[in-house]
Amino acid sequence: MESINWPWYNQLESPETILRLFERTQTNAKERKSERG
Repeated sequence: MESINWPWYNQLESPETILRLFERTQTNAKERKSERG
């Protein structure tokens, strides 16, 4: 498994921020699915 090495990932984003963004996208996806019903 290759490690993804984005220059901006290490410089601009802290692990906590990445986790929050990831959780937000997951939540948004769930909301969109429930809207389609």
